[in-house]
Amino acid sequence: MEVARRLSGGVRDGDTVARLGGDEFVILADGLGRADAADLAYGLRNEIVQPIRAEGRPSGWAPASASDGRLAA
Repeated sequence: MEVARRLSGGVRDGDTVARLGGDEFVILADGLGRADAADLAYGLRNEIVQPIRAEGRPSGWAPASASDGRLAA
């Protein structure tokens, strides 16, 4: 839930954040050029790599990571 919240907060109104399953998400952000898409991916990555806190304490999980897979303009 926390990762989805962070991703949803980092996209524009009208963009779509979809969870495919497990820890896989897709962002649909229409109308971005290659540079803007790269900026968006960088910003979202910075959001999700921050530690997730549970009950005020950092979780015991390994840090999150992100991959842009393939950026299409």
